[in-house]
Amino acid sequence: MINLKEVTRGKSKIVYHFPYKNAGDYYILQFTGDQTVNAQGELDPGANFVAQNIPAEEKAEIADITIRMSEYYFRLLEKHGIKTHFVSADLDKLQMTVKIGTPIGRGMECIVRYFSYGSFVARYGDYPAFAKGEPIYVREFHHKNDAAGDPPLTLDIILAGKILTHEEYDELYDLLGKAIEIIHLDLAGAGLTLIDIKIEFMRGTDENGNSYWMVADEIAAGSMRVALDGVEIKDKKLLAKLILDYALSRKEVPS
Repeated sequence: MINLKEVTRGKSKIVYHFPYKNAGDYYILQFTGDQTVNAQGELDPGANFVAQNIPAEEKAEIADITIRMSEYYFRLLEKHGIKTHFVSADLDKLQMTVKIGTPIGRGMECIVRYFSYGSFVARYGDYPAFAKGEPIYVREFHHKNDAAGDPPLTLDIILAGKILTHEEYDELYDLLGKAIEIIHLDLAGAGLTLIDIKIEFMRGTDENGNSYWMVADEIAAGSMRVALDGVEIKDKKLLAKLILDYALSRKEVPS
């Protein structure tokens, strides 16, 4: 039996590393199924407080669908030539094996918005073009820091902080657009409308020592806002079911 070494612990997953050199450069993501709530105690995937007293059965269900959705979208991106950190999934153990990557700066969240919604409206909603529900197309980068409220990273800040070079920024900007458009079109195929979505990238290294971008972390119901017939689907388990039913109809994910 292999003992895993804990690397870090987040709000919804624990990251482990094999302690043996011959195990390869992989992490094990142990999904806990924990959910986050806002200051009002409402379930909110973007919040920073972990909900208490969620039954173990519900946590297991959430972890299971998070892994299923992530596997589906990682495989879909790989099929379209976009690299990801996904290696394999173990639904019985609620684990995902991933390639080890280097975070961008101190951690960067990448967001694409197709409609003005949520925090974007709170920041820019006094402009008529950014009123709630208005169609837009915006790509954003944010510093991943809960305590600071995940502040936006403008190009000037990224360059001044030496987080990326201008060339790297352009590469990532383009890749973000391509990756999310694949997901956007896939959701449309299921009769769903993508409002906005958050993903992460890391740097990977191939066997020749060359660096490349890869989509990392997870791509699940809690990572996105989606609408059906013009109404946001706030029930994330329902959203996951709709997406996975569509995926299963195409024999894209394990049943």
